[in-house]
Amino acid sequence: MAKEVGRDKFRVDCVVSGWAMMQRQISLWLADAGEQAMGANHCIRLRNVCADIAHMTIFLVADTARMITAQEFVVDAGWSLADPVVRLARRRRLMDAKVPGSSRHYH
Repeated sequence: MAKEVGRDKFRVDCVVSGWAMMQRQISLWLADAGEQAMGANHCIRLRNVCADIAHMTIFLVADTARMITAQEFVVDAGWSLADPVVRLARRRRLMDAKVPGSSRHYH
């Protein structure tokens, strides 16, 4: 899609958020085990909040990102790097995107 609309100077990117902490989620669902898991798995030891995702989106629509397209940006404080299942799924998507019609087998 990015290639097709890029001719008209449109950019196509994907912003993937981690669990954005809102007060309701914190009070209803966040337990000590969840806090400990975030502490163990986040590369950046902060809670992911809605403003973090908004800031990434604002950057991408700004002129400073004019040459960025066809990319996936994960805003999750590095959580997905700690999860091998997520890492493998992302690698497969990237490989398939680079090789259209690929019938690669992943191990």
